[in-house]
Amino acid sequence: MSFSLTSYRIMIRNNSEKINRIKPEYTGLELIIDNRSGACLEIVIPVFNEEKRIVNILNYYKEFDIVLLDGGSTDKTIDIAFAKNASVFSRLGMNIGENHFVYYLNNLTKSGRCFYMSGDDYVERSELKKVSELLVKGDCQIYGRRIDWFYGIKASKPTCLLHKGFNKGDAVYDPTNLHDTLSYARQSTNKLIVDVQHLHIFSMKDDYGKFGNYIYHEVSQLRKSANPIKAFMVRFLKLGRDLQLGFVRFPKKFWLIIFLLAQFFASFFLFLMSFIEQSKLNTKDEQIKKYEKMYQITNNL
Repeated sequence: MSFSLTSYRIMIRNNSEKINRIKPEYTGLELIIDNRSGACLEIVIPVFNEEKRIVNILNYYKEFDIVLLDGGSTDKTIDIAFAKNASVFSRLGMNIGENHFVYYLNNLTKSGRCFYMSGDDYVERSELKKVSELLVKGDCQIYGRRIDWFYGIKASKPTCLLHKGFNKGDAVYDPTNLHDTLSYARQSTNKLIVDVQHLHIFSMKDDYGKFGNYIYHEVSQLRKSANPIKAFMVRFLKLGRDLQLGFVRFPKKFWLIIFLLAQFFASFFLFLMSFIEQSKLNTKDEQIKKYEKMYQITNNL
């Protein structure tokens, strides 16, 4: 069966209008393309504009059924998914935590065995084979030992344990805990823990909105000066002058003055963070290239 990407994107716009008219707690998935075999473990991944990383995932985990839960991607994520024979569902309703995964697992899974991953997670295929074997046996719980990577540098210790592998009907969604909304419907003594490398790509320019983008470009200019440190300090002396003028202009506006003071320190630390990032840490492209090596593949279609 063939699918039109243009038709898909029109559907995304129509769905966004539909979402505005439905209840906030509503969660649903609309099938776009189904290439699931129903015979192997399903790797379920929520995605949104992941064109730079999705090829790695689709190539590396191709022996499993890959299911993408798309949040309305406008880049080439879905084009690549179609070319690589992944299955795609469009997310409907409020997207809070792992609610769409729970809906998928408990209602739409084809094999009945699912492993939940983020677009920036990496798990060894050998570990996923163990996951699949244990899920086939039935009652069990699969945990992911999350290991964070920060600017391409691996953390020395795991961050936490997360619920990752499930059989159909075993997942429960807890909306009160946004940082770990997944849990098991029942307890089991049959447990497995796998390492989940969290390969988050950091960028002040992208992660801090318009202000982060502005700071990124200003710091870039400061670093081009003959004495970057001096230019950096002069810039903040000017900010301090602006803060002093704010105190003079609004002498009786206590909370506004507190806000201006907080804004000054926030600006200082964001400038400092961007200065360190550009001077000493891996760029976004360098992080992507480093993570690609973990998949031992090239980023080509």
